[in-house]
Amino acid sequence: MAKIKTKQTDASVLDFINSVDDAQKREDSLKLLAIFEELIGGKPKMWGPAIVGFGTYHYKYESGREGDWFLAGFSPRKQNISIYVMCGLTKSSHNNCLINLVSTTQVKAVCTLKGWPMLMNLFYVNSF
Repeated sequence: MAKIKTKQTDASVLDFINSVDDAQKREDSLKLLAIFEELIGGKPKMWGPAIVGFGTYHYKYESGREGDWFLAGFSPRKQNISIYVMCGLTKSSHNNCLINLVSTTQVKAVCTLKGWPMLMNLFYVNSF
């Protein structure tokens, strides 16, 4: 069975964000960091070399494969910023603020965004 390559590391989140070449993506990432901290809480952690994740959960498939992953996170990629939200999140299982981000009872989301106005729409239209 293949092992998962993306794991939580001890690398600095701020060092990673400050190393982003594109000034706008760097600024947007710092804003996202503040929004995620406010909505999700907890300290951000690096997952692999390029994903900032918040919270953790343990999963186990029927096949026996299991591991740990983050509840929500983001990655400033070359073209866009990708935002990740755990699949299968329900109001009864985890923090309700994540439900409000997409206004549904089950989240299955990976969003790629370009520009701060789109980020603001994603996070604040239905979240408060």
